[in-house]
Amino acid sequence: MHTRDSILQTYGPQLGELAWHALHVDAALGEMSGKHAASMLQTVAKYRLKPAGRPIRILEMGAYAHHGAHLAAAGLGGESVAHDVSPASLRVGLQGAKAAGIAAEVTLVAGDFHDLPFSTGYFDLVFCASSVHHTWRPWIVLQEAMRVLRPGGALRLENEPVGRALCFYAFRSNRAPEFTPFEAELDRRGLLWTISSAFPGSRPEMLFGMIENDRIPLHMLTAPLAEAGRIASISLGPLMRGFEERVLALPRDRGLEAALAGLLIAEIDAVRPKLTERDILLGAKLPATDDIWRLTYEVAPRLRRLSRLSRFRRFGRRAARRELAMLFGAGLQATVIKRGFGRPAATLFRRHLEAQDQVLNDLPALPGVRLDLAARSLPAIGEADLAALPDTYPPEDWQIHREEAGLLSMLNLRAQSRIVLPGLPSEAMLLLRFFAVAAAEPYRIGLSLPGAGQIASVIVAQSESFLLRELLPQGCKEIVIETNSMDGDALEVPQHVRLGVCRLVPVGLV
Repeated sequence: MHTRDSILQTYGPQLGELAWHALHVDAALGEMSGKHAASMLQTVAKYRLKPAGRPIRILEMGAYAHHGAHLAAAGLGGESVAHDVSPASLRVGLQGAKAAGIAAEVTLVAGDFHDLPFSTGYFDLVFCASSVHHTWRPWIVLQEAMRVLRPGGALRLENEPVGRALCFYAFRSNRAPEFTPFEAELDRRGLLWTISSAFPGSRPEMLFGMIENDRIPLHMLTAPLAEAGRIASISLGPLMRGFEERVLALPRDRGLEAALAGLLIAEIDAVRPKLTERDILLGAKLPATDDIWRLTYEVAPRLRRLSRLSRFRRFGRRAARRELAMLFGAGLQATVIKRGFGRPAATLFRRHLEAQDQVLNDLPALPGVRLDLAARSLPAIGEADLAALPDTYPPEDWQIHREEAGLLSMLNLRAQSRIVLPGLPSEAMLLLRFFAVAAAEPYRIGLSLPGAGQIASVIVAQSESFLLRELLPQGCKEIVIETNSMDGDALEVPQHVRLGVCRLVPVGLV
């Protein structure tokens, strides 16, 4: 029997990206695509990957909505493939390539990077940037990337986070422009990387159901690469500022644990008054004394190891930099050449894929269930004829609003604002993407079904975006967006809910 959770476990990334790309404005896509393509071209040239007698074969894994694979194909010719978990992302990348006047032909494949559909030993280059950390099993992804390379081919990794030993990972932080005063104080004192993460800014991604694994140990990245290839280049930039320098300056004698714990306790106690109830509602917290001592016991041996490594010259410097990367976190860039001999595979795919709207689909499947990701049973807010919107969003409950970027949204006018559905012939996953505006006090936004009560809610403690993904029953004709106080009373906060996406994805049985 399928449930909301089983559907989200299987289709969660696709549903999240479907809602995200229904409203997509990202000025950096073109710039990053150009950087990725340049890196691919440089790697091909440096390691002489272009074969004699046949066109070169390139895979961009975790391509997202970039069109780097398209640019690389235009520069190198040959065969280029873009792979990502989201068909919607790949289509955005294709649109970006067309808008940039890139006519190169690229094969778009949507699927799971834990189980690539490509033949073993097919590609000359696999390029992957900022993607491997979107899983809790990065070693499997890297093994797959190495598998599909031909002997002598290269894997190029860029911008992958290395986990930080000196970190409590106490909460997911905002990006810098959205820091609360508490987060800003942590950052000013150089503590944010130690309390939250060395890679702040994952909160928006978490709100959309994405995995943000910023805790990957260095060996979990390098071991699967070294098993299948030779690490030809690796760059680790330890994340260090003033606080890290203070840690390194501590005497590494028998009193190191007490000195490190004392430093942490003093700094954390100094910032504790800045932690507000609003921050706590956002998930923020500070470590207790017991937590500080536990982390101290783990970190102190690493600091002493740095002292021992400093006695060696060349080897010691390299090893010390790796130790610093593991201690303080780092961004990893690496190129790996696959070992072995033999001819490359003759065929691209090792299994049959179905094409849908310019994308070959190799997505995970839930036995007995089929989601119609292309269904459009409701008028798209950003694309619809304005005259069609009142039938779904009653004018007494919603107001049409044009955002600064030119996109449309629906603003709530009441504490209970209805959305009229067409009467579902089957169960359907509802995707609601909205921006919630903070009020004087934190409040709740809930989703209710007539006769069934509230089925989901979020707390609004700051202005931010949310995505709700809920399973609606067959025959459902209406949903209600509610605004309530933290005590559960109806709260009139008109124009605080800016609804940008409301989409139904039918769930059928097969």
